[in-house]
Amino acid sequence: MKLLNNTNIGITDKDYWKQFKKLNLKGTNFDFFDQDDALINALKVGKIKFALIDSYTARYWEVNSPNAIKDLGPITTLEYFAAIATNPNDPALHHEINKALTDYFHSQGVITNYHTNLIHF
Repeated sequence: MKLLNNTNIGITDKDYWKQFKKLNLKGTNFDFFDQDDALINALKVGKIKFALIDSYTARYWEVNSPNAIKDLGPITTLEYFAAIATNPNDPALHHEINKALTDYFHSQGVITNYHTNLIHF
């Protein structure tokens, strides 16, 4: 989650913003977009570094507009099915995020989150 500090994040759903406020991110700005295509365009031109979109939208953009986004997978700490999307032309960012996700999946935090959020299903 440290990657989300001091950056611009684009969202179309204010429920995501409410959830992310609970994470107490430092120096993070949220840009709200009325439509997914405007969000994706902002990501492509570098206005935002991350786009928080539902997993269905991420899949749509990956299938119908190859190289428009890079779906980095679900964020397990949110109550919703969400994915992180980034500019596909930023391999350093992808490496950094994948390392953070790998570290998380090998931490006690993943077990704690599983027992808190998923075991009920």
